[in-house]
Amino acid sequence: MGRSSDESDGNASNKDRRKVRQWNYPGSQDFKLRLLIPASDAGAIIGTRGDNAVAIRKKYDALFSIPDSCHPERVVIIICHYARMGSCFGDVLARLAELQEQRNHLNDRSVVRVRLLVHESHAGAVIGHGGSQIQKFREELNCKIEVFSRMCPKSSDQVMLLEGTEEWLVKAVESLVKFLYKIPLKGPDRPYDPANYDEHRAAEYGGLLPVGSDAARFRQPKRNIYRREMNTPSTSKNNIKSEIPNESLHDDNTARDHDTLTTKVSIPPELVGPVFNDISIRRASNESGAKISLYQATDGSKLYIFDIEGTAYQIELAQYLLQQSFN
Repeated sequence: MGRSSDESDGNASNKDRRKVRQWNYPGSQDFKLRLLIPASDAGAIIGTRGDNAVAIRKKYDALFSIPDSCHPERVVIIICHYARMGSCFGDVLARLAELQEQRNHLNDRSVVRVRLLVHESHAGAVIGHGGSQIQKFREELNCKIEVFSRMCPKSSDQVMLLEGTEEWLVKAVESLVKFLYKIPLKGPDRPYDPANYDEHRAAEYGGLLPVGSDAARFRQPKRNIYRREMNTPSTSKNNIKSEIPNESLHDDNTARDHDTLTTKVSIPPELVGPVFNDISIRRASNESGAKISLYQATDGSKLYIFDIEGTAYQIELAQYLLQQSFN
């Protein structure tokens, strides 16, 4: 996300390259928006023989490209006049929403998640002094906005996670672009390259975890992770008890891979708030595709209960991500 720069990729024509150079001048009203998407979504967004990409370029007089990547992530690059960016983004968002619905086996597109890549100086501007600006955006735009503090590997970019209805996400991007397009980047500009993807830190910088595609099997979470001994000065993490039956986590029964299961995980009350809060729970749900709810037990034990619903793999990944809240 930022003012347009002299950048092209192998998919751009010579005409596109000339257009990028022309756009790179002081006072330009064009803007570069970058989205971080699962690599498995790129083909559907580009379309058969690139039909969707060509249509977007013509409709919005835009440079639109998704550079190749052999990693779980790819970057969508859109450059066009800032006043058209919301509508252009809306066309891409509609396809992303459909793909999210299919991937998570949902019948509801009311909530959509999208990741923007923003230069650290623009991220700071969006956050504002003491978080005042981002709070204003949240109140005005009726959607969740989260900026990850850790920068993407070997880059000057941070991930901005937006969550809401398609209508409100389009309005959010319109407002963010209008706010940022006049603000020049400050400091080194090293755009994030998915070749530097780090699955071990992805949850920390807001990257995509390898879920839902063949590439998603790069790394599996450990089994029964809530039964591991995990000690901290204030509490013992092995007080967290998983009630998942062992057989529900096996990968060798492919007939059950897409079955919807429900798991209960009990945790001590002192972990609610400092460790498990809205942000950590929402992140685990977003990244795993599982539905997660937290409530207090009614048996007088003072424990809290996680209800985790999804496929066996989604449940296992959700457990893994929740555990990372301790690290």
